[in-house]
Amino acid sequence: MRDVTENGVLLFDGDPSIRPLLSMELDIIGFQAQQAEDRIEGIVKLRDELPEIIMSDLQMSPTAGIEFISVVCRRFASPAQRAHQSEAARRQERAAGGIKYE
Repeated sequence: MRDVTENGVLLFDGDPSIRPLLSMELDIIGFQAQQAEDRIEGIVKLRDELPEIIMSDLQMSPTAGIEFISVVCRRFASPAQRAHQSEAARRQERAAGGIKYE
């Protein structure tokens, strides 16, 4: 598995007014935030560099946030990282056609 960028954060949100505000706040507390407006941009950024934290707006239209997290889990996350998802997140992901949990 690829190395994780310490203190790196990827912000995935379709609202152009939210991303810079969150990025600024994260920078103030010591994180290095990158921004992604859509799934394709997010995946490209993850191929270049794997951040320590990924923040996603799960309510993007229609299911973009949930689908993005599903792709991230399949392509980039280890099984241990997947295990830390909440049961509610698992139900949402299953409903969006994501990972099947047992």
